[in-house]
Amino acid sequence: MSIEQLFKIGKLVVVALGPTLTTQVPMAPDLRVYAAWLSGVTGIIGLVVAGAARSRADRERLWRALYIGIAVAILSAVAYVVVNLIWMHDFVDLRDVAFMVALVVAYSITWGALSFISAVGEKLAQKEDPAPGPAPRLPGI
Repeated sequence: MSIEQLFKIGKLVVVALGPTLTTQVPMAPDLRVYAAWLSGVTGIIGLVVAGAARSRADRERLWRALYIGIAVAILSAVAYVVVNLIWMHDFVDLRDVAFMVALVVAYSITWGALSFISAVGEKLAQKEDPAPGPAPRLPGI
């Protein structure tokens, strides 16, 4: 199995893992449904954006997009952990709602970025097409 095939399978697995793992991560049970839906949607959006970006980008831009995707995934994962650590008790005001929204959004953006990374990685793993040269000329034409 080639690296390109692994990325091709991996991008679909990542989209499915986001909603599936909501039962395993520390999160309030009533937020899990929202996190599952939103992480699935952001995963699909990540694939669509990566597909649009890679259809018209050179390898340098793809590498830059890959680095940005990795940074977004790391920052949103850190934001998820920080929000979980800060939100240890109920404040009984709008801060609770803000923490709920931040938790679900950070979780979902992480999975969207991971699907973006796997789609861009698939494109980078593909062999480069040779540069098109002039069309061959037939004799007498």
